[in-house]
Amino acid sequence: MGGEYVAMEYAKKPMTKDLGTRILYRQGTMKGWTYKTLTRNDLKMPIVTGDGKRSRLLGTIGVTRGFGDHDLKALGSGLPIKPFLSCHPDVVCIDLSKIETDPSEDNVDGDYGVLVMATDGLWDVTYSQKVANTVFTTLKKFPTERHRYTMAAQELVAKSRGRANINGHWRLSDSRAAATVDDISVIVIPVYQYYLEYLDWKRSLQKPKPDPVSAVASEAAEEATVLGDLSHLNSSSSDSEPLEDAREQSPSSNDITSSANN
Repeated sequence: MGGEYVAMEYAKKPMTKDLGTRILYRQGTMKGWTYKTLTRNDLKMPIVTGDGKRSRLLGTIGVTRGFGDHDLKALGSGLPIKPFLSCHPDVVCIDLSKIETDPSEDNVDGDYGVLVMATDGLWDVTYSQKVANTVFTTLKKFPTERHRYTMAAQELVAKSRGRANINGHWRLSDSRAAATVDDISVIVIPVYQYYLEYLDWKRSLQKPKPDPVSAVASEAAEEATVLGDLSHLNSSSSDSEPLEDAREQSPSSNDITSSANN
């Protein structure tokens, strides 16, 4: 790897003074730790440095990034980074049809919960359970507020942004840890409402589609009915016309009286 990196992880950062001593290490295929004698080659930078969310690949980019610039090179060494990245994400699937607790007046989200989508500005300074506590605490405070999910997102942004102390350093409000230095974008999505839309869409697909032959036969029957009604009306009109003509031709009682007087 360009003679710049080693594919090993150490229990502590190797130092020049540790050369020749035994140190705990492990490689990618190992499930546990073992000892080795530290050599000068071990002083090179590991492929992955740092811990948790602060870890970096080749000392340059976050290890969770699977997409990006194909021409990106590691700082200092100029080694291409793209070959070390994987575009396969970690995916967790939840079957919403197996949820047992439906929403109620006291809990409009039921056990469906909410989906929180956010940038590193949030996740670098917090974790999933803490985010969940903040979201559901905010939703509980405002059970009927129309923009309650937006308010929950704003609360998450405010917590990760923190507050400036007397020294001008930004710290998280509930601890002394440093607040985020990255941009913060948060979206809180109510799952249940979108699940209802999904069910409506699924039911619409299950409705039987009309048979084209039956549709044509139905239209023909309707046309025949209309033609039959028109024929009946024409027949009725023809039957009534001679009666009207007879009435016009028959003398009225006044005419008969007038003739008798004459």
